[in-house]
Amino acid sequence: MRVLILGGLDPSGRAGILADVETVRQMGGQACAVATSLTAQGKQTFAALPVSAKIIRQQIDAILELGEIDAVKLGMIPSRLLLNEIVLGLNSVKAPWIIDPVILSSKGEKLSTLRPDDFIRLGHSSRTITPNLEELGWLTGTPTGLKGSPVQRHSAEMLLDHGFGAVVVKGGHPPEKASDELYLPGHLQVFSSPKLPRSAQVRGTGCRFASALAVRLGEKKTHPIAVRDAKAYVRRYIQRAEEVLR
Repeated sequence: MRVLILGGLDPSGRAGILADVETVRQMGGQACAVATSLTAQGKQTFAALPVSAKIIRQQIDAILELGEIDAVKLGMIPSRLLLNEIVLGLNSVKAPWIIDPVILSSKGEKLSTLRPDDFIRLGHSSRTITPNLEELGWLTGTPTGLKGSPVQRHSAEMLLDHGFGAVVVKGGHPPEKASDELYLPGHLQVFSSPKLPRSAQVRGTGCRFASALAVRLGEKKTHPIAVRDAKAYVRRYIQRAEEVLR
């Protein structure tokens, strides 16, 4: 089961495609990775350099020449030019896409110049988009407020109306809960569990969640099963990471 990952390279491995590759392998899949941007993300250091559209397209072509792709995970895409090249390169791929709309780093640095309409036009019944609460508001131009609010539900349904097959709103509201909400046409399912303590050094949970989701959807699991397994994987990752930092 092959998952094609496209996203930024964070050399620390805490987020980005290194975190994605680790997740896919631990979930039992084979990861194929294309770096869309080279980044430096330390305590004070930050930089991001987009990779050329030509080499990205050539890497996609090479990967497809070696066999079928069962799922696509789209993370950080720095520009519309690169997104257009990726969409063209994957035109023949019928596998499900998981789109994580990464625009800012965990500390708020800008990683992409994409606009909400660039994501909206990706809407398709085989594609799942996984915004957190803030990204959901940015995508739809609405103040989403707290999880579970009527405004948030309306915002998620707006994305379904734009053609996405599913919307998963990630996050941790209320503060004591780790709550993820799965929106399908005509259906809402909430996955809630006690929130784990997490230090600032433990990053990339959104990347890992979307990649774990890609594995399960690539295996043709249903969305509820895929979200459940992805959520369980992220909880295990946080627990392991915190133990290492002690």
